[in-house]
Amino acid sequence: KSWAVKDSDPNGHWAAHIAPRGCGKSTWLFHILPLWAAAHEHRKFAAAFSDAANQAEGHLLNFKMELRTNELLQSDYPDLCEPMKEKRNNRTIADSAWRTIRKNGFIFDANGVDTNALGKNALGMRPDLIILDDIEKGEKNYSEYQATRQRNTVIDDISPMGSPGYHMVFVGTTTMPNSV
Repeated sequence: KSWAVKDSDPNGHWAAHIAPRGCGKSTWLFHILPLWAAAHEHRKFAAAFSDAANQAEGHLLNFKMELRTNELLQSDYPDLCEPMKEKRNNRTIADSAWRTIRKNGFIFDANGVDTNALGKNALGMRPDLIILDDIEKGEKNYSEYQATRQRNTVIDDISPMGSPGYHMVFVGTTTMPNSV
């Protein structure tokens, strides 16, 4: 199953993508597929997590830059390319380093994996797409104990924030035996 299309599985769907460095895993999962899913309204709220918040924010910046500069997207999906604005005063609702809400209602959040994100909610919605990218440190700065804690964060804190039928996808490089 692909999270880039609608489905009706109420229990959600988890996937892991494993490939060597330089294969474009992050590009596909933070850039190409979210653009497709947002443009066709297959997903309404993406919550992205990386080891450090600035890494996830970089992915969000690339996503927004594509919306600002891609003339074909602007022509075909103008409501995705424009941020949502308040009707009263025409001010942008959210278009920051960590969250954007687009005119078509698509929300994209960027977070550090240790960010307290319990109960994540925007415009009355919970994430229907959770992306985990390189949420572990390199083996030199990482222990099996920390890996267990990170796994618990994913299972106990991040996973429950998803809306019914959400999709979660892991992408990253295995850093040591028994890592997440």
